[in-house]
Amino acid sequence: MAISIDSELGDNPPRRQAPRYAASASISIPRAEGEISGRCLNVSSSGLCAEVNGPIAPGTTVTLAITLEFDQGDVSEALPLPARNVWCTQIGDAQYQLGFQFTALDPQQSNFLKLFLRYLQS
Repeated sequence: MAISIDSELGDNPPRRQAPRYAASASISIPRAEGEISGRCLNVSSSGLCAEVNGPIAPGTTVTLAITLEFDQGDVSEALPLPARNVWCTQIGDAQYQLGFQFTALDPQQSNFLKLFLRYLQS
């Protein structure tokens, strides 16, 4: 059973466009200086939070790929999504936590993201 992270925040949750869900997923972000990769911590229809191995400046637009990981070790096909980095915090040596807002999803990307979120909710 998926848990909405926002439901645990009590009467004063931060402003969010959509509920966030914990996710077992990997993330990769191709960059000119090399791929940044890591783990998706939570995801919603408007964005995601990830822990990755490199910084990305706030305001930077990217295409990130998110891949679901299943209990049996299987993985989904990577879902590429356009996003803008909203914040970046260093949390350790070469470890960063980043917040992304999805931007300009086409209808197919939007439908696949809805399926992805439905899977997380079940």
